[in-house]
Amino acid sequence: MLANTYGVTPKVMTMVFRKRLMLVLVVVFLPVSAVRAQTRALTTDDYRRFRSIQSIEASPDGKLAVVGIGTIDTVADAYTSDLWLLTPATGDFRQLTRTAAGESDPQFSPDGQRIGFLFSGEDHTRVYGLPLAGGAAAPLFDFDGDVEAFAWFPDGKRIVFTAADPIPEDSADQSSRFHQYTRTYYKVNGSGFLDGRYSHLWVADLATGSVRRISGGDYDYESPAVSPDGRWIAFVSNRSTDKDENRNSDVFLIPADSGALVQVSREQGTADHPAWSPDGHSLAWLEQTTRNNYGGHAYLWTAGIRGSEVTPARNLTLGMDRSVTEGSYEDGGAPYPRWSRDGRTLYVAIEDKARVHAYAIDAASGTARLLVGGDRLVEFFTPVEGGFVHGMTDPSHLDDIYFTDAGLTASRRLTHLNDDWFKDIRVLPTERFVFRSADGEPIEGFVVKPAGWVPGKRYPTILGIHGGPQWFYPVSYHAAFQIMAGRGYLAVYINPRGSTGYGMRFLDLVGGRYAHADDQDFMTALDTLIARGWADPSRLFLYGNSYGGIATDWLVTQTHRFRAAASGSGVSDYTASFGVDDDHIEWVESMGGTPWQVPETYRKQSPMTYITQVTTPTIFLHGGQDHICPTGESERMYLALRLLGVDSKLVIFPDENHNFDARASSYPERSRLVLEWFDQHL
Repeated sequence: MLANTYGVTPKVMTMVFRKRLMLVLVVVFLPVSAVRAQTRALTTDDYRRFRSIQSIEASPDGKLAVVGIGTIDTVADAYTSDLWLLTPATGDFRQLTRTAAGESDPQFSPDGQRIGFLFSGEDHTRVYGLPLAGGAAAPLFDFDGDVEAFAWFPDGKRIVFTAADPIPEDSADQSSRFHQYTRTYYKVNGSGFLDGRYSHLWVADLATGSVRRISGGDYDYESPAVSPDGRWIAFVSNRSTDKDENRNSDVFLIPADSGALVQVSREQGTADHPAWSPDGHSLAWLEQTTRNNYGGHAYLWTAGIRGSEVTPARNLTLGMDRSVTEGSYEDGGAPYPRWSRDGRTLYVAIEDKARVHAYAIDAASGTARLLVGGDRLVEFFTPVEGGFVHGMTDPSHLDDIYFTDAGLTASRRLTHLNDDWFKDIRVLPTERFVFRSADGEPIEGFVVKPAGWVPGKRYPTILGIHGGPQWFYPVSYHAAFQIMAGRGYLAVYINPRGSTGYGMRFLDLVGGRYAHADDQDFMTALDTLIARGWADPSRLFLYGNSYGGIATDWLVTQTHRFRAAASGSGVSDYTASFGVDDDHIEWVESMGGTPWQVPETYRKQSPMTYITQVTTPTIFLHGGQDHICPTGESERMYLALRLLGVDSKLVIFPDENHNFDARASSYPERSRLVLEWFDQHL
């Protein structure tokens, strides 16, 4: 549920109880470049400098790729992105757009002569086209609403897109005065209170400019994909009778000229990203098999398509016990699955123990073949002429684009997105360690040692807790932990039980026992490093955001071992949060019922139940527009601690939602405040 993590900035960057110590199993040193300038440590001011990969899309002939590059506009205090054109064969990389609003979701037209993309201007988000032969970008059609996603028809003459019905001008003022609801799903983080409209499928004729809606009913339509013959549109929708009470969605087909729907998938989980095979006879997509399991594995599925006849769906990656992931750990994106040109292979990326690797899946047999692995994240893996282009990052290198030849003999770096400033940054080595938790469960963790490390000396130690809990800390460059280590702290982060990438059994070990089942993992990690003589047991610090904030709230009620703590966007009272946040489904599923059905479960789980036990100085940081973990959850715990005489501070960012992406300055400012709090309590 709560996937925003500490150490990962939105859009632009990579981003308890004391128990018997178990033996460390293994320590692995992850490499740092042998030669680099070591002039200074990374600071929170450097966040504004980061450039990251947002998307990679190949041209129809595979000779070009359009790349979205995310940056920060310091004047507008906003995240933005621009489009760049890459020639994989030569490495030529040139900027195509440069706007304050930013462009997203770039796609080549079927003839490869122009690039369509989403552009959020002053009034609406529209589909623009940019001719590669020269000329300015312009809207491809007029529409008085916000386009959410789009896809080209194979003839390049039409576009299908998803959007809600435009709001009539004469009703806009009146409808904004108040909202009325009879649904249980009526608000969402980042958008706020919903206006009751559904997202539908529309088809725009680029020659005439005509736009018509081809879908109906009170349902949302998402992820449109047009068949190679232009006759069918695949999409994703929740068509269940109780759609507000589950996270189900399935893949459907609709005739391009409108008509009866054909259902393709029938699982209990969430489906996404339908992709047609080149011959149009198969459809591939991602889908979970378990009901309402936010972090459950997303599997690769295929089905045969012959007009309206659909063969039973096949799960091609069930035996891997790993999840197919999004395009990028930091920036999401939805490129997978991708088909090979001959339709025999599907390309995906798989989460595997804090790494993300590229795989080829045989479309007939489901046989998986590792293409690019190692201690790194492989992002936006895209087939092009002669091989593949993809992003890649590891603990000592930021995002860059690489070309890997079809024979997998070598990967060649094509871009240097951050070299102009990052070359002067001292990169502190990241070390991996695996330990057994108090109950014997093996847990993987990482440490970044302080600058000027002296063997035998103990250091103040910060434990970072990721969001989720169904999420993970990856093997990549973590700016937040580098900053901590640069200030003299030993930075520690682990993937406790409940993290993704370690199999469904490990994922389900938390269940609904948020911070109760995994508290032993956090404390044993610290005990492990204390036993090694690295961590100073008298100067331990704790920070987490989202689920990490929940875990922080819980831990300070259960132990006095921390010198100070920082709780970001957490939940302190599950009963009070229920019905105020945007996802009551999560609590009903994880707690086993509503607060009035299982009140004792909610009471025992909530940190507020044990508030009088807190002695740890704690700072609370929260967005004023957070609809995932409501702002009042931090206010409540802060006020209680002040009344109890515990040193505490509350910081509210009025414009921020749960993701902290409304203003580009908010994330680094939050990081600065956390570190200042810890420095004050050293």
